[in-house]
Amino acid sequence: MKRAVLPLAAIGCRDLAQCSGARAVTGREAAPHPRRAWDQIAWFECADDIVKSSTCSHEESPEIWIIKLSLLPIFTLLYVDAIDWMGVDMRRLVAVFAALGLTSALFATSGGSAYAASGPVFGVINTSETPPDGVWFRNSPHTADTDRVTGQGIYKNEQVQLRCYAWGDSVGSYKNTLWYSVQNVSRPTNAGIANQGFLNAHYVNDGKIANEVVAGVPQCGSTPPPAPAPSVTGCYFNMRWSSLALTFSYPGNHRYYGNAWQAAANWSNLGTGLTVKVAAGQSANITFKDVYIKGNGWYAQADIPTSWQVSNQKTVPQNPNHPTNIVVRVNQYYMDGLDDFHRTFVLTHEVGHALGLAHPDQYCGVQDDSIMRRGDGKTPSRTINTPQYYDRIELEQLYGLPRH
Repeated sequence: MKRAVLPLAAIGCRDLAQCSGARAVTGREAAPHPRRAWDQIAWFECADDIVKSSTCSHEESPEIWIIKLSLLPIFTLLYVDAIDWMGVDMRRLVAVFAALGLTSALFATSGGSAYAASGPVFGVINTSETPPDGVWFRNSPHTADTDRVTGQGIYKNEQVQLRCYAWGDSVGSYKNTLWYSVQNVSRPTNAGIANQGFLNAHYVNDGKIANEVVAGVPQCGSTPPPAPAPSVTGCYFNMRWSSLALTFSYPGNHRYYGNAWQAAANWSNLGTGLTVKVAAGQSANITFKDVYIKGNGWYAQADIPTSWQVSNQKTVPQNPNHPTNIVVRVNQYYMDGLDDFHRTFVLTHEVGHALGLAHPDQYCGVQDDSIMRRGDGKTPSRTINTPQYYDRIELEQLYGLPRH
């Protein structure tokens, strides 16, 4: 998944025990808000986060002020005689105005009711990638541009409202450069200040892929430069088909034809522009072939020439071999022991090899979620049987296709 860049110090006091291997740096808050009146604060550095010590401010909470204001009508009535002025009972008049003042105060301190900006609202994610939980808001779509004010940002399970978007620094393993100007609707204010700012889309649970803007959200300010195309560290064989319109056939008994058809469709449906369709005859680019081999331990195997299997090939090959036919052998001895879901997984994986993709975890040290991860005896427990986001970007890079 993705990694939080700069976590928030949690609201309230935290002790040094929560900061493994910390070192104290005594001083005052690095960038205190002018309306915050902190006592002496010792900062403890934990890796890339900063956590406050147990010395907290004496700033009174909104709840204390609500209690004080609620007592105002009582004390006022003690000092006002029951006189009739222009036919109005002064005590009732004072009580009315005091009640109105209290209502206004309650409305102002409640925060959520006072915020009425428009825009879609989403929950937040990835706030605990680097403990402690929380992510600071930024003043602009740049990671370092933050005042690091405690509570000024988001915590787990909160919600934000998107106001506009901009492009800036990349965050997370998928290099997400999309930022939103947001309002925290769970805690609209923080110490009396509007709890709003820029937040990378990595932390917004909007169901979108990296660098995909939520529909209807406008750009912030002037037109920014286009977002860079997403990229991943690939893992390739030294091969690439010379055509994007590929075909497959499954002669013989074609025992697992339905799974082979679905595997081809899984890659075609990615929307990259590369397709694998049923051949009109027996001649095809990819040929599935049933075999029955006991003791070898594999379910299926794409016969890629050994000389094309370059270890640690993380970049797109500059002088790739161009195949004309790749045979995928399907081993009935082991395939019969799988359910339909995992048979489709196996053949989708092997079609990926036939397209030029290697095992990213085995050969290139890439741990992204991928249909191309090595089986390693875990095939029956795999929970996906379609290409993932990583696989799509990797395929687009290999074939020089527009990335999205």
